[in-house]
Amino acid sequence: MRIIKDEVQLRLPCKPVSVKEGKEFGRKLYSFLLTHNKKSSTTRAVGIAAPQVGKLITVCVVEDWVMVNPKIISYANHGIESLEGCLSFPDEYKTVWRWEQVSVQCDNWPEVQTFKGVLAIVAQHEIDHLLGTLYFDRVDRDYRNSEGW
Repeated sequence: MRIIKDEVQLRLPCKPVSVKEGKEFGRKLYSFLLTHNKKSSTTRAVGIAAPQVGKLITVCVVEDWVMVNPKIISYANHGIESLEGCLSFPDEYKTVWRWEQVSVQCDNWPEVQTFKGVLAIVAQHEIDHLLGTLYFDRVDRDYRNSEGW
């Protein structure tokens, strides 16, 4: 596996996958994330999505959670701004607005899981990848204008 850095390819739509196939690929993706973090002296990734390694299926990993066909089903009533980066765009960081808490339903989980704080931000970032949305798409327009976008 290798990290895809091509924006056009990262915007391609992903397809749902069976739980069996998703869990199997999710384990490989999780292992790849751990290996990346051991090898990298500069970045520690908390999540990764299948399209970031060229697989157009709806599977992602957030910390040690494998998500198969994830859907955000509810959001907190307030959000936060944070500095985000992405394995596909190394050394590029942008201030992004995200919900502070999200509840996620996945085909491979028996119950909905709620993520708060950093893990909520990471879950939204990785699920966005599955939709072909990149983190800099979420940058506030006023911020974009001040940065010369």
